[in-house]
Amino acid sequence: MRKAMSVGVTVSAVSAVLASTVVVAAPVAAAGYRCTTSSHSLDTPQYSGPWADNWGVRMTVCAKRAGGWVYAYARVRWDGPNSQRGGGYIHDAFVRVQVKHNARNFHGIAGRWDSSDRNGNYNGSYTTGTVKWKGRSRAVAAASLNIDWRNHGDGRTGYAKTHFRSSPRV
Repeated sequence: MRKAMSVGVTVSAVSAVLASTVVVAAPVAAAGYRCTTSSHSLDTPQYSGPWADNWGVRMTVCAKRAGGWVYAYARVRWDGPNSQRGGGYIHDAFVRVQVKHNARNFHGIAGRWDSSDRNGNYNGSYTTGTVKWKGRSRAVAAASLNIDWRNHGDGRTGYAKTHFRSSPRV
């Protein structure tokens, strides 16, 4: 009987330690990021029909300081117009995240954006990876959405850049 009781106590003690570790670890990982959210309405340039064709885009730009490093990322959410059927509206797209002199382009949004207007959903989201910068001065994270629309409708080519509000200074 004693053996069973000691095993039960040991399992309970280990469970309690694991539970407290999980509770402590989760808030620490998310702590410290300060974010700003802003939004824009983006027109689909190649469509001139009678229905609404704007994409509602919201971007949250976040930054945190940990020691001598500043870390930043962006989260983009979009809500496309239901009138846009058939897909293929963008040629390429990327989100540019920058902290001081360190910037990185994240192209993963292109496939998600283009497929979101093909599958009847017209909504989607994308979170970039992290950009980091080492320095003592305070910094903000800046981000932009860069879209190369397929057939701009007026002969233009290249990326249309939309800037969003920067993160708070960290």
